[in-house]
Amino acid sequence: MIELLVATLLALLVLGTTATLFITGQVDAGSAIARADAVAIANTGLREMDQDMRQAYQVEYPTSTSYATAGCTAPSSAGIQLCNQLDVLARAGSGTDYEVRYDCAVASTTITGDQSCWRYQCSASASTGSGSSCLATSGGVAKKMLIDDLVNGTSASQVFALCYASSATTGSACASGATRPSSGTVTIKVPAAGTLSKASNGDPATVLLQDGLSMPNLSFGQ
Repeated sequence: MIELLVATLLALLVLGTTATLFITGQVDAGSAIARADAVAIANTGLREMDQDMRQAYQVEYPTSTSYATAGCTAPSSAGIQLCNQLDVLARAGSGTDYEVRYDCAVASTTITGDQSCWRYQCSASASTGSGSSCLATSGGVAKKMLIDDLVNGTSASQVFALCYASSATTGSACASGATRPSSGTVTIKVPAAGTLSKASNGDPATVLLQDGLSMPNLSFGQ
């Protein structure tokens, strides 16, 4: 009887250890999957922004005089402006013109306190006037949410850093006298665990993605 009890106890200890390792592995796997999903979604949104910017031939918003709009700062002496919105005219490979606006200061639908990044597309032409804004309330607008959970997109941590290069400054330097930006960077910060809570072993870290906004088709003298 004593030997049976000892054997049973040892078996329970082995099974308990094995179950603990299995459960821990399952939880860690869930966290890893959530992180991979968060990075993939943010990267897809960033790539779509890059594609629009490379096809852009005119910046509609922000201009050096429209920084007072929520989410933007005044251009600094170096010609750098921080903003959570960007609106450009672009031309697709088929030759069709369109206007696209990114607004990355919209409240997240899943995590309170976070932001989301939306893309609005409207019809346009080369004669579309400066100051035009393709907004969610515009007629015929096509809109979609690119990234649901952004840690940035606030007045303290903007998504876009825009460079105002004047017509006389065609290099990488930024000047304070230009009316519209010609290049810049986009920074995306998302929760590493996506919507997986810390209570569920979600990763509390933040994933940061950053890329240059290359707009080779812009006229620097606009």
